Amino acid sequence: MRNLYIFLFILNLLLISCNKSKTPAVVESEAQEDSIRANADTIGIDSNEVAPPKAVDELFADFIFSYSTNKSFQYRRTDFPLKEYRNGRLFNRINRIDWKFDKIYYTHSLHIIILDSEKTLNNIIGVKTDTVKADRLLFKQKSCKQYVFAKEQGIWRLAYINIMRLSAHSDAGFLSFYQKFATDTAFQMRHLSESIDFTTYDADNHYKKLDGIIDNSQWEAFRPELPANDVFCLDYGLPLTSKNTRIVSVRGNSNGMSSMFKFRLIKGAWKLVKFEN
Repeated sequence: MRNLYIFLFILNLLLISCNKSKTPAVVESEAQEDSIRANADTIGIDSNEVAPPKAVDELFADFIFSYSTNKSFQYRRTDFPLKEYRNGRLFNRINRIDWKFDKIYYTHSLHIIILDSEKTLNNIIGVKTDTVKADRLLFKQKSCKQYVFAKEQGIWRLAYINIMRLSAHSDAGFLSFYQKFATDTAFQMRHLSESIDFTTYDADNHYKKLDGIIDNSQWEAFRPELPANDVFCLDYGLPLTSKNTRIVSVRGNSNGMSSMFKFRLIKGAWKLVKFEN
């Protein structure tokens, strides 16, 4: 029994000696690491944020609004470590602690949607899809940054990011035309149909459409400003089956503003044939 007490006494002295042998720098380093681990799940939380609506995942428009404006929601709805691809090849994995809140959608006041039929545009709000790409088109840099969102078990999440050359975009040809149309007035005038179908809404009754036709010489009186150079485009994954038609819907990110441009490929050149404002 006496030998047992002696053994325990010696063991206790050794433990005390080990603890004292740690330098202040080591102790401080371990404390910092423990703090990082403890706070990893609370990064980005802001008590002043408005909670997303319960039905935030029903419509992608509602989800992307909350994702781009609510910091803690964004951290919860991002798949960390987030894969970042460059031209289709895995380039990096971004850890939660290294992620910086990205306003994505709200770095712009407007966004565009490109489709190939008016019918599809009219049904875009309720479209059923499990993948949406939010493309940031940087025309001057000739690059595209894609935020790819996936819906699994009814929940939208940022799945990965892909940065690629704009020339590799699936609709690169039309995008090149769009940039010139939006920034070059002379180019724009050369790519108008002789007559343009025009639709607007009654100022006293916003549900009542007013249809007409304008001559291309009148276009300057109606021409709106188009997003250009740095453009945010939502891609709902709907195939562009028509090679000869493009619908460009321009929409406000925080208001009900919207306009529509319809282009047709006529004798090898894109022409604006319809405008709705």
